Amino acid sequence: SDLGLPDQELRGLAADPTRPGRLYLASADGLFRSDDGGASWERCSDGLADEDVEAVVVSAAGEVYAGTFQG
Repeated sequence: SDLGLPDQELRGLAADPTRPGRLYLASADGLFRSDDGGASWERCSDGLADEDVEAVVVSAAGEVYAGTFQG
C-alpha cells in the first residue's frame, strides 16, 4: 500500500506508551512500526525467527513483544 503496509492480514496494533506517535502493527507479513501515528509504516521484523506475526504488545517501559505463528 501507499502507507508502506503489506497486502496481508493485519492482526494487531499496539501503541508505545514511552513515545507518542509510535505504533506497532502485527501482520502475516511481519512486524511494522510507525513513528508518525500511522501515516507511514516500515518493516521492523529483523531478528524474528518467523515473519508471521500473530500479536504485538508494548510494555509500560517501551519493550516490544511480538508473538509469531511458530512461537
